[in-house]
Amino acid sequence: MHGQVYHLKPLADGFGLEFLELWFNFLHEVIFQKLMNREFKEDELASTLRAMLALETEQVNRRLSWFGTLQGFLFASLAFTWDKNRTLTIIISMLGMVVALLVLIGLIAVTLSLERIRNFWLKNKPPHYKGPDIFGFYPDKAKFTVYTSPEILLPLAFMIAWICILFIKPPG
Repeated sequence: MHGQVYHLKPLADGFGLEFLELWFNFLHEVIFQKLMNREFKEDELASTLRAMLALETEQVNRRLSWFGTLQGFLFASLAFTWDKNRTLTIIISMLGMVVALLVLIGLIAVTLSLERIRNFWLKNKPPHYKGPDIFGFYPDKAKFTVYTSPEILLPLAFMIAWICILFIKPPG
């Protein structure tokens, strides 16, 4: 596992996300390799990984909170400019799409991180560990379904809404 490089190109094809690939490789080298080279007590590994999960889920919460707030402000702005200024309507719609895309990319990054933590746990779980699993639920048989969660689909739905708005001609 040491020196393993993760390639995100299949997932991020066309998005130009080289920085995400560098970030994941950095996280892998710094965090996971330090965990691999350390002896843990039976419950200590689970506690450490649960703390990492808590941090990742807090990131999701934070991103979705400001995403919802910003989208609400953008839709309110759209209502004020709808029949007054077509150019401003287009700018607001484009901004809404870009923000939704950026949040979607961030949420996919968190999902990849959660997958990595899950895989690390499965490979390094102490053989006699009797405590609870670090994940309450994880779809082991259909792993792709983690990408169809509401957290991931919400920015996609807003992107589609903003695209539809661009094709609707305001009255006047």
